[in-house]
Amino acid sequence: MPDRTDPKPAADAAASRAARKERRRERSRDEILAAARAVLLRSGIGAMTLEAVAAEAGMSKTGLYYYFASKDALVFELVHG
Repeated sequence: MPDRTDPKPAADAAASRAARKERRRERSRDEILAAARAVLLRSGIGAMTLEAVAAEAGMSKTGLYYYFASKDALVFELVHG
């Protein structure tokens, strides 16, 4: 019977959860960037609003702010990322 005081399984589980969370975050960032590219190509930079990008990505504008603080930050990542 495993020792319940052994912190290793709990630490492994926490590390695994953290790794999954980071993969989801990176995948979401990539999906947002793809949505921004689609809006940009379809409508141009003037019409590329955070609302339009959020709608294209299938998320709320508030959710988008979790990943990018502003339109400038999103555009910067598109250009330099």
